[in-house]
Amino acid sequence: DTFFLGQLSNPYMVAAVSLVFPWFNLITALGNLFGIGGSSLISRMLGEKKDENVKYVSAFCVYGGVVVSLCFSLITMIAQKPILQFLGASEQTYIYASRYLMWVVGIGTVPTMLSLTLGHLLRSEGHAKQASRGMMLGGILNIVLDPIFILGLGMQVEGAAIATVLSNTFSVLYFVTAFHQFGDRTSVSLKPKYFTFRYIGSIFFVGIASFLATTLASISNMVIIKLAASYGDIPVAAYGIVKKIDSFPLGVSMGLCQGFMPLVGYNYAAKNYKRISYEVGSFVAQCINFPLQRNITFKSHGNVAYQAMWYFIAWIVISLVCNGFNNLWMPIAQQYVAPAIYNILVTFITGGVSMIIFFFVFKIIFPEGEAKKS
Repeated sequence: DTFFLGQLSNPYMVAAVSLVFPWFNLITALGNLFGIGGSSLISRMLGEKKDENVKYVSAFCVYGGVVVSLCFSLITMIAQKPILQFLGASEQTYIYASRYLMWVVGIGTVPTMLSLTLGHLLRSEGHAKQASRGMMLGGILNIVLDPIFILGLGMQVEGAAIATVLSNTFSVLYFVTAFHQFGDRTSVSLKPKYFTFRYIGSIFFVGIASFLATTLASISNMVIIKLAASYGDIPVAAYGIVKKIDSFPLGVSMGLCQGFMPLVGYNYAAKNYKRISYEVGSFVAQCINFPLQRNITFKSHGNVAYQAMWYFIAWIVISLVCNGFNNLWMPIAQQYVAPAIYNILVTFITGGVSMIIFFFVFKIIFPEGEAKKS
């Protein structure tokens, strides 16, 4: 939205989208409240072999989230003027912000919340591929529709908002179709007859932490934008652009944690503590290794946020590649090589290959010396 609106050379449009974004992000908080809370409980139920209870949790998350989202949307539309004034809208940005807010929050709250919640529910059963496809579908479709609505049809800010709403709606349709295709292979149910408040405490007990974290982050952005607005609309537009860039590392960390959580929840409930210790240990080891490699081995002074983002991406990709390579030779070696020799081979080959690859990748991620000053 920001990129294509920027092509219109109207900073007031960019500023309008920037000041609405923290309020729009509160929908993410609602999605996390029901989605993360529900997916955590579902993964634990599956680990305990209580599959029959999953349908009640999923139904509450979906329809409870819809009701709360509708209330949030209604309140926003009723109190639209004071909300925009509180967010820092000026005479020049108010009309653009009002149009954008009407679409992305007034109309788009439910599809946005549902796309987040349904993605979490899919991941809770281990359907990471389908969850990723649904989220990617929304993002890619938004990128495709933005130039069509903003530039091609000349709808400007409204076009950006409509593209966002349509993209999230198509994500929801994809998720619903995915659950329908799974049929009996999924314990999740989208049928309203299973709606119950029986598990509301267990859902909110976990989801409230993510809800508060996202809400407080949004409030922090609101305060910063409000302060920036006192200096004019251009600083608001500038902050909005920088904040979009700043969100990339956060997205990576959130993706890692959201993918990690169902795995831990399932194994914890199944009392598979050995596997949990391995998963948590691997993650903690990388958190310790990152500052050691950056500050001691390579003595790098680059942007720590971006280095952390690329470090964890590299860790995941290289681990997948090395594990795939190991799966090719290890079963054969295990059959035809003596155990002592096999253990030595595993240590040298897996450790050696990983070390060599990681070294050259880290040389790129952690350039030595002082960061370039602009």
